[in-house]
Amino acid sequence: FWGPLLKDYEGMTSKHPRRVAHRMQQGIPDAVRGMCWQVMSGPRDPDLDAQYASLLELPCRDARTIEKDLPRTYPQHPYFKEEASGGQAALGRVVRAYAVYDDGVGYCQGMAFIAGALLLHMPEEAAFGVLVRLMVSYGLRGHYTPRMPGLRRRLHQFTRLLERHDPDIAQLLDGEGIAPEAFVAPWLLTCFGYRSPLTLVLRTLDVLLAEGPEALVRVAVAIVRLGRDRILQAGAD
Repeated sequence: FWGPLLKDYEGMTSKHPRRVAHRMQQGIPDAVRGMCWQVMSGPRDPDLDAQYASLLELPCRDARTIEKDLPRTYPQHPYFKEEASGGQAALGRVVRAYAVYDDGVGYCQGMAFIAGALLLHMPEEAAFGVLVRLMVSYGLRGHYTPRMPGLRRRLHQFTRLLERHDPDIAQLLDGEGIAPEAFVAPWLLTCFGYRSPLTLVLRTLDVLLAEGPEALVRVAVAIVRLGRDRILQAGAD
């Protein structure tokens, strides 16, 4: 399945949409995950690849913020835990290149978790390219622009979807004055990298790249519903 998918992703999704969707939801095998993500995110842009090294030569206004965030990104993972491993340096280069490439957004907290997950599965230049396509083609850029229109849209979708699938929890959260921004926003901004297992980030990126940014909302609702009993019990106490 995965070999033919890598050779003709568009053809496979067109001919066998349900089969592809089912396999994506089961999770992409780690051995082919990076290659799949690159194919799924869209055609590779040679010009963008060529820009990567040049962008790193330019000044970055967010350099200090980036340096502070690097040790906080997957701090328990061996690749990022120690500076000597090279992971922090590579991550810094990728997010710094993006900050310079898109000066309308620059660097925002949360981006490093996405870039870090990509780096674990592909070389730097490829990770930078997929990050750009996630921001532009998948609309994640709107999570980080000053007014955050994309993030606001996802939070609204979360509220509506939770009301539809679990009105009891939705009513409880609303009654307690707990806004989705308090706990869902960090999930969306980090692709669930904030205080969550790395495996969740990877599985989320699988479905995000396969189904689009609305998949983030469905994952968020699923997580809340997994804790349904505890949430309702806490509301009753």
